[in-house]
Amino acid sequence: MSWQILIAVSVVTYSVAVLFQRVLLRGENSHPVAFAIFFQVIVGLMVGLLGLLFLGMRLPANYTIWKNLLLSVALYTPYNIFVYKALKALEASKFTVVLSSRVLFTALASTVFLNESLSSRQILGSALILSAVVLVNLKRGLFSLGRGEGLTILAAIFLGLANTNDRFILKSTDLYAYTAFAFLAPALVMSLIYPREIKFLQPFFKPKEFLTMLFLGLIFTIASLTFFGALKVGHNSSQIIVVNLTNVILTVILALIFLKETGHWLRKLLGAFVAFAGLILVG
Repeated sequence: MSWQILIAVSVVTYSVAVLFQRVLLRGENSHPVAFAIFFQVIVGLMVGLLGLLFLGMRLPANYTIWKNLLLSVALYTPYNIFVYKALKALEASKFTVVLSSRVLFTALASTVFLNESLSSRQILGSALILSAVVLVNLKRGLFSLGRGEGLTILAAIFLGLANTNDRFILKSTDLYAYTAFAFLAPALVMSLIYPREIKFLQPFFKPKEFLTMLFLGLIFTIASLTFFGALKVGHNSSQIIVVNLTNVILTVILALIFLKETGHWLRKLLGAFVAFAGLILVG
């Protein structure tokens, strides 16, 4: 299968997954931490099983990176807490644009910890992403961040740092084994930090809810594996990554159409295109 088809599937399925998550979380009775625990376990098990059965997954043989694995858990655990609390409080269209700021923190972390210098192109891209975040958060001409936006920025910080750590780990670790670990381990830690959330997992085991979460987990798993598959079969990883960034624009458009998030729609759409341009420059 060509990388173009794989990346197209990844972009669409990721955008659809974000919309599904927003729909399931926006209800008053939803519990973001319980949702995060259950969803992480579903996706982690799916990736692990598919990796073992069909993708030649190998268990890690290099145990010298245990500190980085612990750091991964320490970063992805708060990320998952913040990101699902943010999706409960914030429209998917605005959430997507604000979360794109994660690349700024990845670039800064790479500069500090991996000794990678920021180019003038990346600085310009960072300015565009910040402009997009400001644009979608203008209220009566003034920049204003609510609780949802603040949670999304916190999620972006932890995700940006985690992505930098991921690059180091994946130099010596099987992709699918690490991906399964990165989903399952934070779920375990969250259940230990929030033991009272365990009781809120019970509704997910009802047939309808379980099938819904299973379907959502499958969509997200497909999004992840097709992206990595495109990187594997393609010859230009930069080109593939740029095409994948179109999920920012697609998610905003789908949220406007299907979730009726039409308030300030022109500003959100413009913000998505500005963020997309910034992501290309930074990436």
